[in-house]
Amino acid sequence: MSPAALQSFVQWEWPGNISELVGVVTDLVHEVPTSVIQRRHLPQHLQQSRPRRQLTMIETAEREAIIKALNTTGGNRSDAAVLLGIGRTTLYRRLKHFALDGDEGSL
Repeated sequence: MSPAALQSFVQWEWPGNISELVGVVTDLVHEVPTSVIQRRHLPQHLQQSRPRRQLTMIETAEREAIIKALNTTGGNRSDAAVLLGIGRTTLYRRLKHFALDGDEGSL
């Protein structure tokens, strides 16, 4: 599992439901054709799991726009930056700010 995918698992609150966790992991193992599970392979609710601290309304909108742009571009950060109308360096800084910067390499 990539660090970014693992980070999404940790950020999700798993409301006392171990069977949900088991079900998600089982589905991923059966459905993902590669040896490394990336954040983009996760169910949408896990990809968009919120950081532990409360975000402002503007931060929430910005975070959701970044996630949508990354999903639209298949995770290509350069294309996502163009789609968002910001520089690539700015996108990297915002990814780090929102804890979305996990490297997609394997652990």
